[in-house]
Amino acid sequence: PVYAAAEVAVRRGLTVAMFLGQWLADFHEFHATRDAPGGGQALALWDPERGPVLLDGAQARALYRQVARVLTYYLNLTTFEGIGAWHHAAGDFVVRLTGGQVEARLISVREYRPFFRRWTESGDPARAFRALLEGLLIFLLNLSVRTRLDRLDGTGDLAWSHPLAVEATVAGVLDGLADKTVPWELTLPIDALFRRYLAACSAEDLLLLCTDLVKKNYPAGSAERSLLEVHVKEHADALAEAFGRL
Repeated sequence: PVYAAAEVAVRRGLTVAMFLGQWLADFHEFHATRDAPGGGQALALWDPERGPVLLDGAQARALYRQVARVLTYYLNLTTFEGIGAWHHAAGDFVVRLTGGQVEARLISVREYRPFFRRWTESGDPARAFRALLEGLLIFLLNLSVRTRLDRLDGTGDLAWSHPLAVEATVAGVLDGLADKTVPWELTLPIDALFRRYLAACSAEDLLLLCTDLVKKNYPAGSAERSLLEVHVKEHADALAEAFGRL
């Protein structure tokens, strides 16, 4: 809750709008770090009282799964509007660690927009449902890539997260879809139907789609593009492996 809001005079003729609110108790930012035992990469919870706390594999999976569930929950399946421009390096999500269990929260929404410029709902339910499945696949692939992008210790070099983030992201998207309804009568819940759709995707198709997404979303010559071009094949293989276990 917001406790106070006011305009504060910085100097004559200049005021700044400010508010005072309560921070989510015991929730902190997290980032990739190389300060793990043996010099490997891990996720660190930046607790100012205890210092950085390294998350184990199960905790990291749970965190990525919750992030994907939240973003999927706020995806509008009719207009395909969703939360965009988020980034782990910017601290959009925070996490609380209690008794070894993680709890994630989204604290920043920079934009809420359609993911497709010409997304239209078809009058033909079968055609509309096929378009929905295709749109959900692109949403998932884009989410899976963005989830693995971070910066070491929040402000350092770009980092590429562990493959465990892929399966956790797939699970989180299916969790989010389980809480949603579609405007048509279906033979099965949307998450179950999407699960079957993913299981039929080939590794070759996933590589082509991921490569196209990288080219479309990240400018040539950018640090993100260079990093993703190195890892796109590994990422597509990880997706195919995760889909194969559904």
